[in-house]
Amino acid sequence: MPSNKVDLAVIGSTSLIGEAFITLLGERAFPFAELFPLESDEAAGGRVECGGKHWRVASAEAFDFGMAQLVVICDGESEQVQEWAQRALGAGALVVDLTATHRYATGVPLVLPELNPHALVDLRESGLVAVPDALSCALALVLAPLQGLAPLNRLSITALYSISHAGRQGVDRLARQTVALLNCRELELDGLPSQVAFNLHPQVGGLDAEGWSSAELGLAEELQRLFDYNLPQAQVSAVQVPTFYGDSATLTLEFAQPVALALLREALAEAPGLALMDANHGAGYPTPVGEAIGQDEVLVGRLRQHPISEENVTLWVTIDNLRKGSALNGIQIAEILVKDYI
Repeated sequence: MPSNKVDLAVIGSTSLIGEAFITLLGERAFPFAELFPLESDEAAGGRVECGGKHWRVASAEAFDFGMAQLVVICDGESEQVQEWAQRALGAGALVVDLTATHRYATGVPLVLPELNPHALVDLRESGLVAVPDALSCALALVLAPLQGLAPLNRLSITALYSISHAGRQGVDRLARQTVALLNCRELELDGLPSQVAFNLHPQVGGLDAEGWSSAELGLAEELQRLFDYNLPQAQVSAVQVPTFYGDSATLTLEFAQPVALALLREALAEAPGLALMDANHGAGYPTPVGEAIGQDEVLVGRLRQHPISEENVTLWVTIDNLRKGSALNGIQIAEILVKDYI
């Protein structure tokens, strides 16, 4: 843990990701001298608890970013995030963006601490670092130890997104609809085409002209960026599932040649940031609610080889999308920045 302390501003501190980030600040004894929890004007005014102390949530619009050396953005609309980032950079602060706003921006490093911390050298020019989406994080940590076993020809992903990707509003909507249906009450769709409770939606985000959703395109692009465009282009299908927290995916890899399952298991078991639960060895399989929530690792299971085409391998991945999928990555990057860049 870095010994020098910094003045830290956290924007979106009362959002789902912001709450997870503030919790981890205390758990990991992050070295801040002053903490400035911030929100947009309409959400400011409350308090958050961190390190045994309660901190007032101030307005990001009115905040003097010259008071902070490091700014972490946990939530906000894209235009807001861009404005806050530019104000912070203009005041000389470094910025870590946990939202999707800068993930595809030219010149902004997309960083996963276990995979490419070296990309932070680009921060010296931009002052800004982006963090990948939760499933991009999970799948990248799985792909990293496997891609060296044999050349990869194809990647196919079915991505299952929890409702918390829609923020607190999405979580509240699922809760209300679940209660209403279980009590035989009238269902409020809140402007959506169909219910989210007890239902699956094969579209996450808007669609482009060819019918691909923003979640599908974003996941494929983030994996390419994380691996410097040295992966096959992933084919992704994204589905919104009626769980509150925890994202999951099935990943099928087509290698250029068969790879023994024992080698695959060994590579996954030794990789940083992963925990392998192998049903064939009595460990069962991981689920988002039962095992992944609250964990700092990406959980992997259901590893199997195609019975005829042995170069095809399929596995299951699940992650706490708020904790490891976002907040912990931000904390780990911030720890590196405090140690080496501030």
